[in-house]
Amino acid sequence: MKYNTLGGARQMEKKSGYSAGPFSVDEIGFIQIAPAKVLAAVARGEIDLNRIAREELASRGLGLRGEWVGFKAARKVHGVAGQVEMAKVKDEKSNEQIIQKIAADHLFIDTLETRNADSLDFHEVSVWGIKSALQAAFDAARAKTIRERGLRAKVERHK
Repeated sequence: MKYNTLGGARQMEKKSGYSAGPFSVDEIGFIQIAPAKVLAAVARGEIDLNRIAREELASRGLGLRGEWVGFKAARKVHGVAGQVEMAKVKDEKSNEQIIQKIAADHLFIDTLETRNADSLDFHEVSVWGIKSALQAAFDAARAKTIRERGLRAKVERHK
């Protein structure tokens, strides 16, 4: 089995049981909900769980011990960069546009800019409007994730 270049092999040589760290079966039990075909692919070495974990930690801005280090530092620590990260930077403006559109369409708020006046900065909003806005935000995030996964797959195919 291959280990990441961040000390994974050295740590796993010291392991006893499932982990080289102080983790209980309950803490690593998330694997129990994985579909059998995914577990089989991991066992065959077709899925790199170390890479998935590094990318997830980097996307949360966390270092090797799960501590906050910031997004840029986390990408560097975990060796995560490239076209997927560039796509995220390009999407920042569109994220703001999506948020503004949701506020306008679902909450009837014209701008999310602070205007330093209570009558302009605080709004009375219905619970169904909030629910609708949250659903729209969730749907937009899901669509973006699907697009990013497609981009990541394209990057992998071209390596």
